[in-house]
Amino acid sequence: MQIRFASEKDNQDLLRLARSTPMEGKVVVKVNRSPDYFMLANLQGDDARVLVAEKDGELVGAIGFSFRQVIIGRRTHKIAYLGGIKLAESVRKGIAAYRLVKATSDYLLSTDVEYGVLLVMEGNAAMEALLSGRAGIPRFYRISQFELTYLLPLLKPSINSDFQIRAAQPADEFALFDLWRNFHLNYELRPASLEKTWQMLMQEPSFSLQNFYVALKGTQVVAAVSIWDQQAFKQTIVEHYGGSFRLVAKLLSPWQVLPKAGQPLRELNLRYLVYQPEQEAAAQALVRHLVRQFRHNYQMLRLGVPAGVFPATILQGLLRFKMRLNYYITCRELTSDNLQMINSLRTKPVWEDLCLH
Repeated sequence: MQIRFASEKDNQDLLRLARSTPMEGKVVVKVNRSPDYFMLANLQGDDARVLVAEKDGELVGAIGFSFRQVIIGRRTHKIAYLGGIKLAESVRKGIAAYRLVKATSDYLLSTDVEYGVLLVMEGNAAMEALLSGRAGIPRFYRISQFELTYLLPLLKPSINSDFQIRAAQPADEFALFDLWRNFHLNYELRPASLEKTWQMLMQEPSFSLQNFYVALKGTQVVAAVSIWDQQAFKQTIVEHYGGSFRLVAKLLSPWQVLPKAGQPLRELNLRYLVYQPEQEAAAQALVRHLVRQFRHNYQMLRLGVPAGVFPATILQGLLRFKMRLNYYITCRELTSDNLQMINSLRTKPVWEDLCLH
């Protein structure tokens, strides 16, 4: 088996691999990244790379990573974001996963990267075991948890009339950016330059200022959220419902709310839900407005946020279910300073754009 860096020539083989390798968890899903496998990786950070495992001329595994300049505490650090491992069925019981992770680790240790981070769906025991620190692979430490909430737009929820909800206009951009920046200033691992990140957001595929909706109290923007339909370059396909989700899928089957196994999910991403202090009601009104507006177009509205950060009242009264993802960090050496940093990160909200996963 050969481990090497992928190139654009591998795009079709990587797309086939992604379609055949579901992400394990309570809900087993796979992601179709057609037409460009590398697009999401390039949005996740700078200088994105993909390592592949090739056996007898066939791609049987892949792992991606990219680089970010982020804030931890008050200092700027260079980190690497690692994407999930994809393995063909034929090599899942072998050492392909170990070799991919080890090759990634060896490469990153040869760079000036200080830390590595990655997301793992809760319940993926195989991946969690691989991160426990063995055979020359650094140990990863869980620092945070994210919640993916899927809103089922079956009903037409009421909306608080204290707020005016509308699509963002060009004149809103300064106030909108100010709200977005201030909301994230207490997030760890946030981009070192929120100004640069905002400018890059406006250049992403199918995304611009017009994707945002705002809630106004009087003439002041007090909450905002954006929508992002990614079906042109990313489709989520449910392979299997497990655990409590199996019962949910069965109960909702008469209304055809959830896709059958093997079918794509028509979902709309809610991205960057932000609000001023004490304006949770405005955030709630925004989400309810979008559920009403798009309930005939999508099977689900998807919102990813750090667990325990957003008040439960924002989604109160909406039909929904949740999935959890664990967020891990690794370092070159577990010094006392790094241990203190890890423990500190566990007490604060952590930045990650779940729309890119």
